[in-house]
Amino acid sequence: MAHVKQLQDEALDAIATQVGKLYPLLFNKKSQSYQLVELAETFEVWFLPAKSIVIDSNDLLHLAKPTERWHSQIHISDQPKLVARSLSLGDDPSNWSVTELSEGDLAESIDQAIYWVDENVKNDPLVHVLEIPAFYITALWLIGDLESEVFIAKLPNDSQVLERSTLYSSQDFLEALRQEQPIIGISD
Repeated sequence: MAHVKQLQDEALDAIATQVGKLYPLLFNKKSQSYQLVELAETFEVWFLPAKSIVIDSNDLLHLAKPTERWHSQIHISDQPKLVARSLSLGDDPSNWSVTELSEGDLAESIDQAIYWVDENVKNDPLVHVLEIPAFYITALWLIGDLESEVFIAKLPNDSQVLERSTLYSSQDFLEALRQEQPIIGISD
């Protein structure tokens, strides 16, 4: 079974409190019915910059960068519905800021990835969320004692090589990623 870097209880409480305040305001949830909103799994977020992908290295531990942000799954009535992104504002473990609260399919995609990893990964890797913005990819990054692996949770439908819900060694993942077409931005 995999594990995550643990935040202190005070930090989790601060995140949960902010989500509890923001949820009804942002999503106009003022219905009379009671819905249980719960902070579920929380992961450290890392990202892989586009410029790192072209570097002649398959060492994801060297190429990926920490974001100083955390990803929290938010369940509503036991269903993954929201994602909260937060960051620490200093040394006080209760001083955290929720910088994003979003609804959409990312929460469900991550939840399915968590379930798959829990059912199929037998060693005890450390798990991070890995964002690759240049390719619209979100994955669970499993860091073990000997190697790391990537399980893709969210991937554009037009991907040519990579497949969602697939576990790759970091080397195979980077080699396949280099064959994909990155997002093309607006240019002059």
